[in-house]
Amino acid sequence: MKRITIAGLVLLVVLAVAAPVVTGSLTRSSWGQMTDEFNRGAASAAVLENLEYDRGYLSTEVLSKLTLDAPELEEPVDVFLRSSIAHGLTSARIETRLDEDRHQAALSLFDQDKPVLISHAHWNGDFESILMVPGVDRQKEGMTFRWAPLDADFAVSDSGESASIHSSWAGLEVTQGANFLRLGQVSVAEDMSRLVGEVWTGEVAFSVAELSANLAGSGRFSVEDATLLARTVEEGDGRLKNQMDIGVAAVEANGQSFSDIQMRFVAENFDIEATNQVLLAANRLNGISRDASAAEQAAQHLELFSSMMDAVRTLMAHGLAVGIPTMVVNAPGGAAELEFHFAHPELDAAGRAAMGSIFQHSTGGLSLKVPASMLEQLPVTFQQRLFQLYQQGVLLEKDGIFLLNVDLEGMTLNVNGQPIPVPPLI
Repeated sequence: MKRITIAGLVLLVVLAVAAPVVTGSLTRSSWGQMTDEFNRGAASAAVLENLEYDRGYLSTEVLSKLTLDAPELEEPVDVFLRSSIAHGLTSARIETRLDEDRHQAALSLFDQDKPVLISHAHWNGDFESILMVPGVDRQKEGMTFRWAPLDADFAVSDSGESASIHSSWAGLEVTQGANFLRLGQVSVAEDMSRLVGEVWTGEVAFSVAELSANLAGSGRFSVEDATLLARTVEEGDGRLKNQMDIGVAAVEANGQSFSDIQMRFVAENFDIEATNQVLLAANRLNGISRDASAAEQAAQHLELFSSMMDAVRTLMAHGLAVGIPTMVVNAPGGAAELEFHFAHPELDAAGRAAMGSIFQHSTGGLSLKVPASMLEQLPVTFQQRLFQLYQQGVLLEKDGIFLLNVDLEGMTLNVNGQPIPVPPLI
């Protein structure tokens, strides 16, 4: 018994000594996989690069560079991050902060506490993170900047097959004289599970209590109680259904007001594997390297776009339906209503082989009703464009309401009774 006890103690000591080494090795491997996964998901809009990886026995220090290169930015923005990784018995604790030497101006906004991302990576592939950004209250040269404390939780489980994001933030406020920008009570909740490849099921909920601004040259703008709820579920027989509901209590812009805006979007009967191929093709298209020459980028874009359109044809050949069964916008002059539906039947093998345009077998329709009094609240340039459509017969007017009715059958659009052939280009 004594020998067994001693042997057990020796084994525990060996495990305790070896565990940090194993954890460090697994963390290095997982870190590289996480970097690759991030870059693949972000496409070319953001690139994460590990500049330094100094691994020790009980800890590791990492210097990373996150390059943001979205189209909205005039030039790429580099964010440098320092991560300290502590190797535990069965997990690693990762503390990530902005690099103090390169981001002194941004960090100077905060008092003693600075933004930090604390994560735990486990041997089984599970991963949890919490982002903590302290509050800011600064006044300088007539400008006030207030940022409420922000906490956000991220989690990955089931070896990367399940993911969740939850956050609730009181918002921010920037004021300078009569100009202001306010964002109030933002809530995000997302719980997803991977079905296959790039296809995920689950639920996403997003809400904003207030978004308002009064900026020089732009006028006053406000949105109250905006919500979005989206669900993606497996219907059975290898099919997907997605439903998204959007609601806005009130919108005010340029002195005009709209209220009780409601919209529902539905996509159903999507073949799961065909949907996955479309998403993979879209990822490849978005991932075209910006380092290549303009000619190389154009050639890659043409090839990948053709590949994506082939994937879209395959998806449609399996049958699907999308639509907006309801959309309503209320205003003092009345309510605007829109309804839209589009469907493609499932084709047999011969039909898929002979399929040309994606509209060849498609059917659909659109109905729009807008009170003339509501159009008067829109910007002048928009009114002029609508008047041109009215002159062309695209919009009809009856009893003070503008109407648009469109039907699609095969390769012909019927717009308010006028047939228009659909070009067989898509």
